[in-house]
Amino acid sequence: MQKIKYNSAKLKKNEIFKWMIKFALKAGKIILEYRGKTQPVNKSHDLYSGKNLTDSSVKTIIDDVIQELFLSEIYFKYSDYNINAEEKTPVKFLFRTKNENPCLHIDPLDGTKSYIDMKKEFTVGMAISDKKNNFSHTVIYAPALKKLFIASPNDYDILNEKLKKIPKKIIIKSNIIYEKRMLSDAGIAKIKSMGFEIKKPLSAHLAIIGTVLGENSAFLYGGSQVHDGLVPLAFAIANGVKPLNAKGKEIKNTDIQTKIEENELKFARIPSLCYFSKTEKKIKNVLEILSKKENLHPEYLSKFATYDK
Repeated sequence: MQKIKYNSAKLKKNEIFKWMIKFALKAGKIILEYRGKTQPVNKSHDLYSGKNLTDSSVKTIIDDVIQELFLSEIYFKYSDYNINAEEKTPVKFLFRTKNENPCLHIDPLDGTKSYIDMKKEFTVGMAISDKKNNFSHTVIYAPALKKLFIASPNDYDILNEKLKKIPKKIIIKSNIIYEKRMLSDAGIAKIKSMGFEIKKPLSAHLAIIGTVLGENSAFLYGGSQVHDGLVPLAFAIANGVKPLNAKGKEIKNTDIQTKIEENELKFARIPSLCYFSKTEKKIKNVLEILSKKENLHPEYLSKFATYDK
């Protein structure tokens, strides 16, 4: 009798994917339960203060709690995987990075500032990538919106909190572009002159998902962290949307840079990250604006532009 060969790595990814979905729902309950009950923390100084906090400098104890719950379960179930976790929490110390292993990504609370401000745009987001940095699975849960966005190599779905399917639909027209650290004042003015409305993303995950689904026209981000910009990648690709850089070139797995530092897998920031809705007809016009130095954000130019190929 011929032996049937099983791809153990593939089976384990499917198992982890199902576990991530269950974890996202549990994490979402905790996040909602403590909304409005925790003090914001300034990441730079780790001080409890509600003053001068931005969407990138703020966190709460809930960010750390969700990440530690995630890492604790991963350590006991799938410790052979690498991890890319946003916050500096103790359980990260236990993991031993190996270049040849796949990676599990966790952003425990994307949109923390929105969460603190009692808005609805925040998520818990997870993803799986292989040793070559191909992102194959996405799990993103927006508990206040009661929507779960998932994708695997086989399919993608939008589910409610009871894991019932929500109909997939593409909105035909939208003029909103979410932008962060990509456009100068001159660039914003030129984009607006084309009829677009510019907004800052409250949650990178939801701004990207919204672009993929046609709820907005584009998402433009200079110097994006991988846990912000690529956790939704498998969902985007499943919907036929590929990420581009400011020069209009597709961002591929070979463009994602990593290094091992103090036994931790570190992902370099993505110099520029642009998602466009499939229904948007002015992509070339937007990219033309991005091609001019005077239209680009000073921080992008000083820190990231030289790394764009």
